[in-house]
Amino acid sequence: MVASSSTILKKDKTFRMDCGGETGYSSALAKLLDDYNYKLDTTGLDKLSAIGKVECLNRTVKGGIRSLIVRVSWSWKVWNYEYYYYIRIYNSTPHGNSGIPYTNTTGKRVDHSQTRIFGCPVMVLKNNGTRPALDNHSRHGRFAGYNGTMKKILYFPKGKTTPLENSHVQFDELFTSYKTEPPIVQELQIQCLILMLEEESATILTSFQSVSNFQRYDALVLPQRELVHSE
Repeated sequence: MVASSSTILKKDKTFRMDCGGETGYSSALAKLLDDYNYKLDTTGLDKLSAIGKVECLNRTVKGGIRSLIVRVSWSWKVWNYEYYYYIRIYNSTPHGNSGIPYTNTTGKRVDHSQTRIFGCPVMVLKNNGTRPALDNHSRHGRFAGYNGTMKKILYFPKGKTTPLENSHVQFDELFTSYKTEPPIVQELQIQCLILMLEEESATILTSFQSVSNFQRYDALVLPQRELVHSE
């Protein structure tokens, strides 16, 4: 039996997405799906539960981007750089029983030594070889992630809207050069204060336990010694 053309071209795979944004009404995307025998299925308006698994990740990513930008008091115009930086962090941290995506893909352990606070102030070395000898050799800006090789940082110089790359950098993750501390620094200070109080509480508790042990020793041992001496 020869299969008919309708059977061969039957679309048994479905691609479901919401109909909002640039992709919802994209004829190029619809043609691409049709070329690969995918049936396009769009959800109703504000019906994100129909694609809950995908939207759950989207909500996590959007929340992470929003959180990191707000906590360093930066402009929303840099959200795309924050997106790439957040995805790097997301792929290098464990998620439930599935492990760490980066390790699962490459087989390598994650090195977080280069993880820095997005948007923190940086001081970089000017890489212009023609600068005068007595000129200022440093430039100040804000950290905006890494390039594709993780060998250089991306940063926005003060007053500039285009990022630059540099490998000679000093980070100021406590925002000491800022007159007003952003929310993330205040939260770090609160966390440090909580840790200090917990350590002091543990020290005091240990001291009380030592005192109670001495009191218990005095109550049990000393009377027996006095009894021996009396005999």
